[in-house]
Amino acid sequence: MTNWAGGYVSDIPYTSDFYREMAPVSLYLAALLRNVRPPAITAPYNYCELACGQGVGTMLLAAANPQGRFYGYDFSPGMIRNAESLLVESGLKNCVIGEESFASLCEKSDSELPMFDFIALHGTYTWVDAERRREIVQFVGKRLKPGGLFYISWNCMPGWTPMLAAQRMMVELARRVPGRTQTKIEHALGMLRQLNENNAKLFAANPDLGLRLKTAETQDRAYLAHEFFNDTWEPLYVTDVMRDLADAKLSFVGSAQYGEMYDEFVVPPELLALLNDAPDAGMRELLRDMAVNAQFRRDLYVRGEARLPAIEQRRLLGELGVVLSKPADKIELAVKLMIGDADLPPALYAPIVAALASGAKTIDELDSLPAMANQSFNAVLQCAVMLVHTGQAALVPPRQAAGARSAVETSRALNLALAMRTRYGEDPKFLAAGKTGSAIGTNVIDRLLYPILLEPTRPSPSDLAAFVVGYFRQTGRQMLQHGAPVASIELETVQQVNDLLQTKLPVWRELGVL
Repeated sequence: MTNWAGGYVSDIPYTSDFYREMAPVSLYLAALLRNVRPPAITAPYNYCELACGQGVGTMLLAAANPQGRFYGYDFSPGMIRNAESLLVESGLKNCVIGEESFASLCEKSDSELPMFDFIALHGTYTWVDAERRREIVQFVGKRLKPGGLFYISWNCMPGWTPMLAAQRMMVELARRVPGRTQTKIEHALGMLRQLNENNAKLFAANPDLGLRLKTAETQDRAYLAHEFFNDTWEPLYVTDVMRDLADAKLSFVGSAQYGEMYDEFVVPPELLALLNDAPDAGMRELLRDMAVNAQFRRDLYVRGEARLPAIEQRRLLGELGVVLSKPADKIELAVKLMIGDADLPPALYAPIVAALASGAKTIDELDSLPAMANQSFNAVLQCAVMLVHTGQAALVPPRQAAGARSAVETSRALNLALAMRTRYGEDPKFLAAGKTGSAIGTNVIDRLLYPILLEPTRPSPSDLAAFVVGYFRQTGRQMLQHGAPVASIELETVQQVNDLLQTKLPVWRELGVL
């Protein structure tokens, strides 16, 4: 690790991931559900992502939300150089990418940086030391508009308790093993494996630790490097973060994950009374984390809380749209939630899914369905929210048709750039979905074929499969499934091409991917 990195891993770029909770429309809904007035997302706004890494997430949001202006900053020159190249390739005009530390951002003048309606920070808060955390708080306090929203996700206690000793051992070993972080990771995993296999009492006392080690051995080494090998890895309690952010005049809004807003889907029923008797929000959230043994939080804060009149909250919620992100006949009502397996009631969900089968609907339109005549607006809203939470639907921002068309056009341009990078061996994983103001997960074959799918005349399925097989043969790139090479490239390709054409393509059109 170099001195400028300050103990942070800098020789392995972080993964190019996307987190849907960070989309402006997601933050907008999360605030509305807590009766907090969010910044308008139909008018121009400014959005900043701190520690943006490769910048892919920032650019996906910029492409899908051309009405906003997006800024992404990271202190790693290698990752920013790659991000700036992608920005040029995409042709995005509403995105700024730059190499900046938290400290240098705090020093920017009003002529150099605007005030932001949204600021987002994924994961980094508990990967850096206390001084860096103070700089983050200082920046947010200085640059977030009154009424602006701050999204922050971080490793929280008590769920990381079993990993504290293991992570310390990994960092101590890394300080002693020469070479790059990749080498240090393999040494550390090997040492933990020996401890586990030879009955170390640490593993006996923490049965979950062995399962976590098994999972870690299959994970992307870039993720492991940034998750566990920074010098100052420190999971925090929710009340710690609340106190930190209070210095920036930020108030806690709630979880940015919709499903976690409904206690009945999160906390065992016998503990609900304990939560409801908590003296304040901090104690309530701490009890909640204890109840579910939380290890990661995605939270929303506001700078200057403004409550909405009930009638206005109802109007704004009703204007939001929902669109299925999978075919209607593949929607599952048996779902996994934080509390465990759950069955969503067919009497409520089936009519809504049937209505969404023909395309996006606003929540007001769903509430007006004849089948919903005996249901409350809140019941219909919860149904829509849970479909989104379980990944079976996506939000649709309230905007005019011209705005949606513009978002689809800018999304296509970025998606083409990401598709070409896939052909060159990168793995960006996501494509922008302009109609939703967000992005969707994809596989390598999806992105390899994306440019061809935009052509007026599409080749036959067999020709598409032949193109994919030829690509893998010519490049020597492995086709992986669950981290392992597939048994037959030809068979796997035929299956995935058919799935793309028959299942994904209609959904992509509804989402604005194509």
